[in-house]
Amino acid sequence: MKTFFDSSVLVPLLNKSSPHHAEATKHWLNCDQRATSCHALAECYRTLTTLKHPLRPQEARAALAELKTKIELVGGMPDLYDEAIRRMVAGAHAGAMVYDALHCVAAGKCKADKIITRNKSHFDLFADGIIVEAL
Repeated sequence: MKTFFDSSVLVPLLNKSSPHHAEATKHWLNCDQRATSCHALAECYRTLTTLKHPLRPQEARAALAELKTKIELVGGMPDLYDEAIRRMVAGAHAGAMVYDALHCVAAGKCKADKIITRNKSHFDLFADGIIVEAL
């Protein structure tokens, strides 16, 4: 089973002081194959470097470089963005949830069976039949 990880799960996975670290780690360890989008890595960097007790930029980059060796990165970004925007328009949605739609499209492209996120309600709108599980 392939599991797609949203940045809302990857950040606590990489941040041991997060109250969600243990649960994120459990999900990480309990899957056969892992995937995420390049956009999720950018979101992780932004969050890791702006936490209350942030990682230094070089620490965040090193953590993400290590993560990339253990996870499939979904390619084809221009088409993914186009499809995410199409899904937003189809549902008459606006705003930042376009990023959640983007992750769902990426999950579909890599044939993920499940998406793990802390934002289940938005992902449910765009998952197109992929199981969405809340952290």
